[in-house]
Amino acid sequence: MKIIVCDASPLLFLAKLDHLSLIEDILGGKVYVLHCVVEEIRSDKATAAETRRLDAFLDEAEIIHFEITETKASTLSCSDQSTLKWAINHQADWLIADEKLLRRIALEEGIPVTGFPGLLVEAAKTGRLTVFAAREAVQLAVKRHGCRISAAVYHHILAALDEV
Repeated sequence: MKIIVCDASPLLFLAKLDHLSLIEDILGGKVYVLHCVVEEIRSDKATAAETRRLDAFLDEAEIIHFEITETKASTLSCSDQSTLKWAINHQADWLIADEKLLRRIALEEGIPVTGFPGLLVEAAKTGRLTVFAAREAVQLAVKRHGCRISAAVYHHILAALDEV
């Protein structure tokens, strides 16, 4: 069974967009979330609906109590470093992360990576979402929910959706 490890940011945005189900729909496998990530997403100012969505998702995921005690000097947070280390140690099939450095290091370690926009694009490609719904979700994440991505990445995502 595939091992899917989730970082906080994609979970938060997918909860805001009511698309957490895409993780299982697109990637399949068993979802693992580190306890430090759970604490991070629960400390966020989520709405009641988002909290319900996250709680339902986490009820189905396996929560892992793992945190590295000695972090390397890095711009990665302790939570990101712990997630990366656990993913490497368990040879994860997927890491769902949006943070650029975390994604780069995971790829260097041979772990496939996607983020919430990648899941939306794949959902459009496979017909789980319409192109319009996926495009609207990306736009809402940026304009209403505080998703910070560069203009180049934003246009790249929209162009990928245009190719579907």
